[in-house]
Amino acid sequence: MLSDIDLNNALGKDIMIYPFSSSNTEGASVFIDASKLAWSRKTKAKIFEDGKIIIPKNDTAIIVSKESLYVSRRYAATCHARVLNVAKGLGHISTVIKLGSFAPLLISIRNHTDEDIPLNLDKIAVITFHRLRSKAATSFLGSNTTSKVFSGLGIKLTADDDDLLEENTFKYKEAMLQKLQSCSDYVAFKKRYRHWWHFRVLLLLIVLGCIFLGQVIWFFFSDNDNIKAFLPVAMQGTVMIATPLLIMVLGKKSRLYPETGLTSTRASTRDRSGELPR
Repeated sequence: MLSDIDLNNALGKDIMIYPFSSSNTEGASVFIDASKLAWSRKTKAKIFEDGKIIIPKNDTAIIVSKESLYVSRRYAATCHARVLNVAKGLGHISTVIKLGSFAPLLISIRNHTDEDIPLNLDKIAVITFHRLRSKAATSFLGSNTTSKVFSGLGIKLTADDDDLLEENTFKYKEAMLQKLQSCSDYVAFKKRYRHWWHFRVLLLLIVLGCIFLGQVIWFFFSDNDNIKAFLPVAMQGTVMIATPLLIMVLGKKSRLYPETGLTSTRASTRDRSGELPR
């Protein structure tokens, strides 16, 4: 399961959430908000009123998420209900998010009570991400929020509904990434954990560099004028400086692409290039 630091590394590459809100992230999960698109399963009528979704008694709400999600074949994602909502009498959500889609989620929430239950738009469900040991062989090239899907549910979309869905549905990874990079929260979130471990390696590099510099100064100011005697000092300094640099490069590679790091060599350059999964 991915932590917030793991998500930071994968976000914008193998995982994309647009629009992204850093306030929706927690230690090992991401909250998903609801959009204004919500319908009754029984009546097919819209149930968004006064800034809230009103789920009728003994009925199921069909809700389109505010965020669009993309998950590559290197990861998996699951959607779960919030305990606070379940405690009110709403059904428990548990489903798998299809890989390769660039669209909002379609979430169904059942009201098991005999009273209508208002539901706030923010944080209606929780998403957790998992890193796969091996890359999935196939992915889903489509969306659960197309007109065909709603037609199968008996829901007729208006022109405004179509426009809103089309605005948050992407055909290519690059298009979604471009939108994501325009989010100020995404930029701030990426900077929050940006290579925090580089500071330690840099500090080590400075310390070793100072030691090497001291050895060079000592050699030239000593009585030893044999150039061959300087070779061990130079080799030692090269190793001292190259070691933390190597750690930095390999560490970055294994953190951003764990399956291409020190433990495995399965991932392909083509998948990292941003092409759609096949």
